[in-house]
Amino acid sequence: MKIVSDVALRFTEMQLKYTAEAANAQAAASAEQQARTDDAAIRGQKDAQDAHAQQQSGEQMGKMAEMLMANTEAIFARMMEVGEKIMGQQKELATMPRKVMRGPDGMATHIVPEGAAA
Repeated sequence: MKIVSDVALRFTEMQLKYTAEAANAQAAASAEQQARTDDAAIRGQKDAQDAHAQQQSGEQMGKMAEMLMANTEAIFARMMEVGEKIMGQQKELATMPRKVMRGPDGMATHIVPEGAAA
């Protein structure tokens, strides 16, 4: 009876040991799986944040490009106005009567529009 009792006790101890080892292995595997899931979630969240930041950066660059184009168009229009004004002044000066100014030795020194002060 004692031998049967010892064998049964050892069998029970072995069962408990294997059950504990299996539970520990299952807990370790579950923890590893949870860690991988958490890492994947963190990476996914970071990727989403990076994509959002890139989208915002692209939108900002688009707005800057639009603003630069608008400024360039405004500058070009202003340049055209100034160019037309200069051309008008040049035409006016070209058709204006001029007077040759001479120095004391009789040599021409410069030309001025008639009626302008020397």
